[in-house]
Amino acid sequence: MSFETFEENKEKKEIPNDPEQTEEKMVDYEMPDFSAIEAEERKDALKKIQELEKKSGLKLSKTADEIEEKIEKLENLHNTKEGPTEKKLEKRELYENMVNEIKNEILEHVDSREYQKKLQIEYNGNAEKAEREQKKRIENLETVKINILSKEELKNKLEDIRRKSGVKFGNFDAFYVRDCAGIKHELFVPFDNDDEGYCIEQELLHASTKIYEGMSDKAVKLLDKSYIKQGLFGVFSNKQDRYYKDPSERLVRKQILDRELEALGIKKYGEKFADKHYDKMMEYYKKGKFSWNANEFIKRTNPKRFKQIFNEIAKNEDEKSIANG
Repeated sequence: MSFETFEENKEKKEIPNDPEQTEEKMVDYEMPDFSAIEAEERKDALKKIQELEKKSGLKLSKTADEIEEKIEKLENLHNTKEGPTEKKLEKRELYENMVNEIKNEILEHVDSREYQKKLQIEYNGNAEKAEREQKKRIENLETVKINILSKEELKNKLEDIRRKSGVKFGNFDAFYVRDCAGIKHELFVPFDNDDEGYCIEQELLHASTKIYEGMSDKAVKLLDKSYIKQGLFGVFSNKQDRYYKDPSERLVRKQILDRELEALGIKKYGEKFADKHYDKMMEYYKKGKFSWNANEFIKRTNPKRFKQIFNEIAKNEDEKSIANG
């Protein structure tokens, strides 16, 4: 097996809002403004819905029954404690169901007409090449072997890969690997890691293009040039820049941001990226509304390059061989 890319999985973090400060005052009784009360109630209800949406990875466009079913599955998954074999099997099964849901969502997107149009732009208007690449990515997603293990089993598997390959690398919560010929490829994810699906999403995105194999030269150059170094004044590199600047790692985070922009109602995938989308994205970024991976892409990308990146690179552009979520 050839190892090309690894990626650390970190929990997404949100910036909590400061509680509103109220001041008690004695006032004369007045008839309440019911329109204002109703507006506040709807605002609170919407906030709760958005919190549930973010927690479970669901979309508001789904029916109420679908939403309730998905929330119940995720809550059962998170509330299951390590213990008897029956509980572990139940948790593994719930996680497997979530994996299949996320895989189907990504497949649906890659198979869309909008996705093919982006690929055509990326490949300089070559419709045949775009269609060919789209079919290849769909095949990659359909053929990737998904190994669902416990965290301990995954750790042992990673150690076995280290021993056989002789390559030194750190510990990861999940990873993707392919053989030298790029024929066999599989990913390894833990069912007892409460990551709400972000881990499996990232690994599937790596698998969709088999790392650099499906990346266009245009995408590689653009993702490389748009990177902002995180060292002093953005001129000097820090120890993480080499990893995060890798075009395959940049692409995965761009894809995740793409999905979150749509889920949050900021921008549809087929919609052209404009200034209003950038402004709204930065507003949500400052409020901590995005996942950790999406935040990393925003933080490390030149603001002047966002339009070009989102308007010219297909969502599942590419990735490389071993990557962790």
